[in-house]
Amino acid sequence: MNRPLPPVPPPVDWAVELVNGLTAAGVLDDLAWRDAFATIPRHHFLPHVYTATGDTWRRLDPHSAQGDWLRLAYRDHTWVLRLTGPHHQPGQPASSSIQPSLAARMLHELSVTDNSHVLEIGTGTGYLTALLCHRLGPDHITSIDIDPELVDLARTLLAQLGYSPTLATADGTDGYPDYAPYDRVLGTATVPSIPQPWLHQTRPGGRIVTPLRSAIAVLDVHDNEHATGRFLPTPARVLPLRPHTPTAHPQPDTPRDAPTAERPIPVHALYDDNFRFLLDLALPGIDYDDPLGALTVRHPDGSSAQISPGGRTQQHGPRRLGDEIAALHRLWHTTGSPGPDRYRLTIDAQHQTIRLDDPHSPEHWNL
Repeated sequence: MNRPLPPVPPPVDWAVELVNGLTAAGVLDDLAWRDAFATIPRHHFLPHVYTATGDTWRRLDPHSAQGDWLRLAYRDHTWVLRLTGPHHQPGQPASSSIQPSLAARMLHELSVTDNSHVLEIGTGTGYLTALLCHRLGPDHITSIDIDPELVDLARTLLAQLGYSPTLATADGTDGYPDYAPYDRVLGTATVPSIPQPWLHQTRPGGRIVTPLRSAIAVLDVHDNEHATGRFLPTPARVLPLRPHTPTAHPQPDTPRDAPTAERPIPVHALYDDNFRFLLDLALPGIDYDDPLGALTVRHPDGSSAQISPGGRTQQHGPRRLGDEIAALHRLWHTTGSPGPDRYRLTIDAQHQTIRLDDPHSPEHWNL
């Protein structure tokens, strides 16, 4: 394990530039959070980072980056911190330091009060934990992560700044019942649906803020089984929550070719984050391959759709994936190309349902 960096206050110029940039972007209006971002040294929680270079990753640290390190550390950028982890293949991102502007948006939506008791799901190296400690005091913060090495590193880095919140190694999908109920739950990794333990461990009237599919969900909890929520306008791609047990994907059916999709698909729409949010709702688990030429969309069941620059779509596998994408594009286009903020999430004992525009809309998707 790398030795933690010594505790050094953030260089004033870099911290002020970060805060000014976040303020100008309209995501850091609260004076208390502004003080937290100006005080917490982000570079202290970045012992090293990885940056993608083609198909490989380049490791940067204060020594290899030399004079550029502080400039990199205080960029409004998500930095990959680990490339391996439980049930992950080598070379795949496993943990990251959240983009400051996204952190500011999520902390704003958390709507804490001075007495709020917060559960953070996904400690990482502790940067967001430190912001919460500065704002609320460490006695109000419980933070968990699945990676024991990260928890140990975060504990050391936080202690060097004088913070000693409750930290534990735990599966984020289970929450952390030891100190429940919590007034606020803050997820820092993407979940496909809201884990039921999070609802059970949130006090009625409390709030959950977390990446869900490819946007940030803001949920108001009514009781242990019921919540309603919305999404922030800007889509957000965040690493998925890592459970102790790897997710079991269905085995693909016997592949079969399907004819060309009935309708062309405008390729440019597939690069629109707002349309991709709808695809993430309706076709969970899809991914995109964009070599030179056609764009290929793949589903976990083995289906694929290869879309040419002109919109002609060849589809293969157990489902007519191209036709489904074309139908979703028609819906998205005819409803005004909605972004995430036009969707509403309703949770009850049986279902988690997302609807377009209002709770009674016929257009809905069950998570």
